[in-house]
Amino acid sequence: DEAVACVFNPDANIAALPFVSGRKFALTDIADARNAGVRTFTSLLPDIRISPVMDNQGEYDRVDRMEQAWKWEMEKMNRPINGKKGIHDQIVEDAITYHAVALQTEYLPYKFKGRTSDPRIKSILSRKTFNWVRHHPGTVEAKYSDFGMESVLKKGDFTAQQLIDNFGRENEGIVKMLDDLKGKNKAELMKTKFTLYDYTDWNYRVQYITSGSSKSRFELMNEKHGLPFIPWVVVDYGDPLWQAVIDSGHWNNLQHLKIIKFSKAVAMGMRSDLVVETPDGSLKGVWIDYQNPTNPIVIPVGSNVRNLPANNLDPQFESEYQEARSDVSRSTVAKVLQDITPYMNSPFSS
Repeated sequence: DEAVACVFNPDANIAALPFVSGRKFALTDIADARNAGVRTFTSLLPDIRISPVMDNQGEYDRVDRMEQAWKWEMEKMNRPINGKKGIHDQIVEDAITYHAVALQTEYLPYKFKGRTSDPRIKSILSRKTFNWVRHHPGTVEAKYSDFGMESVLKKGDFTAQQLIDNFGRENEGIVKMLDDLKGKNKAELMKTKFTLYDYTDWNYRVQYITSGSSKSRFELMNEKHGLPFIPWVVVDYGDPLWQAVIDSGHWNNLQHLKIIKFSKAVAMGMRSDLVVETPDGSLKGVWIDYQNPTNPIVIPVGSNVRNLPANNLDPQFESEYQEARSDVSRSTVAKVLQDITPYMNSPFSS
């Protein structure tokens, strides 16, 4: 996550070097690789095909209607909502970033049962029947047997106000939570944190919240869901594209090489390229004559001015930096996703 977010904190010893002096600089290679992959693959929605089970026109028509319905539902679920990315975009983003996806399907009439008189709930149900919720793969734990998924546990942090908005004030657990928080206004409820645990197996769905400050536990749901499946998709193939380059230390080394190179370039660009030697060792009486078109340096008698030799970066340092940069570029994503220019004139089959 830090690499994708371009967050880098250099080693304290490097940061303490005089020419670095606390500068912060983060490379964007991994973020660029992730973004290139996401933009390439989110432009294509999945192609859904259903095979007929009988060889007759009625079956072909039925299958065609099912395919159209699924494609319509896929297009509908991927529409941006409240300014957020569509669910397909989020799935692709997680697949490329983490090589893992955690997606939950919610049947809204079941989720909002007993609350359909609320105008807000009525409006939601008038627009859709299902809700597709993408979760950070790091917050979801799936348990498997030899026969497949057996249970899923989701853990996440929410404010008291978020829990009220999601579950409603009529929920027995929310009632008990509010009783425990009696006297707090809405602003305080938006700052009060709880941890929500959402457990689903083949028979039950259990949701409860805990508070680290008060050690309270409130049960929001504990009932049979009645579904013939677990409404979750959890896929974790491990080892994202850049896992090796991070674990090997390549990424960390390149970041430090870059910040040293950048800081040295700034330091050298700011240094004087002249040495003024005076009899008393001070610069008293040394000045630049701006009235003269050539802007000469005026110095006292007995003084001397000489040029400082150029202080370029060590060639070996530059070589190491370029090699590390090349290694990281090869290890993150296919070059064609970063730059298609070399292939612009290449013939491809249509």
